[in-house]
Amino acid sequence: MADTLQAVSDRVQIVQNLLNGIPLGGNTLAVQAIQQELSELGRYIETAQQQQAFSSHAGQEREYLAGCQVQVRKIIQSLDYMMTASAEDYRQAAGEGKNDLEHQPDATQQSANPEAYQHKSNFWQLTACKDEMRQIASGIMETEEQLEHGQLMQSSFTANDSVDAGELGAPSDTSSLSP
Repeated sequence: MADTLQAVSDRVQIVQNLLNGIPLGGNTLAVQAIQQELSELGRYIETAQQQQAFSSHAGQEREYLAGCQVQVRKIIQSLDYMMTASAEDYRQAAGEGKNDLEHQPDATQQSANPEAYQHKSNFWQLTACKDEMRQIASGIMETEEQLEHGQLMQSSFTANDSVDAGELGAPSDTSSLSP
C-alpha cells in the first residue's frame, strides 16, 4: 500500500510540473486554483501515508483517501473547464484557416500562427494533466482496495481458529430456494 501511495504522490508532482509549464496568460486564476487543490491533495496523501505507517485504524485512513478522491474530482473538473477554454481559444485564434493550419507540421503551425499553436499546446498539456489525474484516482482506488483486503484478512478465520460445530447451527432439511 505504501508503494501505491508513493506512486500517487509522485504523480501529483508530475501534474504540478506540467501545470508549471503552461503559460498563465488569461488562465492565471484557474491554474493557481488547480495548483492549490494539488497541494491539498498532496497533504491528504501525506496524511494517509502517515496513518498507514503509524495506525492500525483503517477508518481514519479511509477518511483521508476519501478526501483524496474528492480533491481528484475537483481537479479533473477544473482541468475540463480549462481544456474547454483552451480549445475555444485555439479555434478563435486559428480562425477560418483552422483546417489548413491543422494539416501543417507542428513547426509550420507554430511559425504560421504562434497564438493558436500555444493554445493547442496548452490543451495537450492539460490533457496530459487529466490523464495523470485519472492515474492518481486509480492509485487511490487501488490503495482503498488493498486496505479493504487487509481488513478482510485480519477479520477472517485463521488456521488456528477453532469453531464449535454447534455454533454453526443445525442443518436444515428444507431447501432455502423456492420452487
